[in-house]
Amino acid sequence: MNVLMKMFMMMLLIVLIVVIVIIITIIIVIIITIIIVIIITIIVIIITIIIITIIIVIVFIITIIIVIIITIKIIVAGRLSAFESNLENNFRRKNAKDVHLVKELRNTFKKIEFINLSASSFGIFSKYCSSFFKMLDNLQVSELQNKHCVRRIVNIARRMTYILL
Repeated sequence: MNVLMKMFMMMLLIVLIVVIVIIITIIIVIIITIIIVIIITIIVIIITIIIITIIIVIVFIITIIIVIIITIKIIVAGRLSAFESNLENNFRRKNAKDVHLVKELRNTFKKIEFINLSASSFGIFSKYCSSFFKMLDNLQVSELQNKHCVRRIVNIARRMTYILL
């Protein structure tokens, strides 16, 4: 009986070892599955964050482009309309600056008038004029006044090229 008992004990020990190995294998599989699920979850979260960040950046860039386009349209529209908020003040300042010239010209001419020729004050005269000289003719400007206007415009243009260069 002793041998039978030993065999029974051996069989019991083998079954116990097999059960322990199965339990350890199940635990290891569960731990590995949990680790894989955690890693996949972290990867999904990181990919989601990256996708959301890319979408936010794209929306931000599109918004900036739209703002730039609107700003350019506003600037172009402002230039085309030649709007100047302080036109009257500029007119007075330019008129005051040319007082000595007006006094000098009064010695030669009967009537002297100051005309503001800034880009923002250009308007429509009584007739369509295809050139500057035709506009001066429509205003009944004499040949001497005509030459004076051209000299002034050339001087202003020359000063502007210094600034632009």
